[in-house]
Amino acid sequence: MRPWWGPFLNWLNSPQGWIFYALLSAFIVSILSNLVAYARRLREHGVERMGLGRLLAIMGGVVTLIALTILPWESYTSLSCPDCGGFWPGLAFEPSLLAIAVLVVGLLWFTFFGLGKKLAATLGFGWGGLALLFAVLALVHVSVDVATSNPSGVYYIEYGVYAAIAGPIFLIVGSVLAYVRAKETVPPKPVPSDLVVPPIP
Repeated sequence: MRPWWGPFLNWLNSPQGWIFYALLSAFIVSILSNLVAYARRLREHGVERMGLGRLLAIMGGVVTLIALTILPWESYTSLSCPDCGGFWPGLAFEPSLLAIAVLVVGLLWFTFFGLGKKLAATLGFGWGGLALLFAVLALVHVSVDVATSNPSGVYYIEYGVYAAIAGPIFLIVGSVLAYVRAKETVPPKPVPSDLVVPPIP
């Protein structure tokens, strides 16, 4: 068990744990409402408006969040007690502040995803960079645990780490493509009427 993961789980089970679930519920409602508004705009302007960059960014963002919160990153098997092992998701790893930052920025990205292409692309690029940094650091920590396994138990690298690396890469690439496309589709600024030269008769 990671240093902060145990106390966090105990806090979730305490009377104050409802604060976390309330904040998470507020994020989920905000995310769903923004995605619904974005889907309506897609129906109004045509599905072709959804470019490859945004598709890659969405796929990478979903994979990143699932890998961070649900998928196992490291598992432990006790040789003396087979039922005493377990696994840890990404949020259980240090540095804890970076893990929480990746989660919060990810929720913000999905919250503001439908508000603007450039804003979503910029935030997605930053989130992808944070998530990739955290996944690489976690992979180093897990590799150290695996290398220092003792006769009483064995640590294993789980597939969640690799998903946590692949997700941010898709997110970063998709965000860059979406930002480039958003810049290309910006309409030109109108020329002031006083600068327009009248045609020569």
